[in-house]
Amino acid sequence: MTTPPPPPQKENDEMPDPANYVLIKRGLYYCPNGQGYTGLKRKAGLYPASYALGLDGVTAVPFADADEFAPACWEETKLAEREAALATQADTLAKVTAERDALREALGKVLEACDRGRMVPKPGGGACGMTIEAQTRACCIHGVAAWPVEEAREVYYSTFPRAALSEASHERA
Repeated sequence: MTTPPPPPQKENDEMPDPANYVLIKRGLYYCPNGQGYTGLKRKAGLYPASYALGLDGVTAVPFADADEFAPACWEETKLAEREAALATQADTLAKVTAERDALREALGKVLEACDRGRMVPKPGGGACGMTIEAQTRACCIHGVAAWPVEEAREVYYSTFPRAALSEASHERA
């Protein structure tokens, strides 16, 4: 295969054709600046559609409509590309899982600290005749408003039910 020529340079003031097409020749995408061919859309160059008009066997396809792999892309290339994508996703999943676990542990420690304290009414926040929710909103734990702590506890135990079970067994001991 011969290397495709670079796109022509405009020398006048006419409105340029937007370069948002991939060019396909012999089943492969043109690389940027006409530097060879590739089977991967992510490595393909972007060209104006008008560039394909003067070239034999060249088709312009809007970038958004082009397939991830060119029609003549080698199966080995497709497989390697998919394996790399899976490895990236696995790394991302591992990082997110580690962050989630760290947040769960931190929230658990906050709730444990609150459990060691006691809920008391805020100064000037009488609790007589109020609903339990209103009483909780009017209280604090170690100077921290109690209501957000109780909301966090509800989310924590609904998200991590094993934590609630271990907490219940820990309290019985």
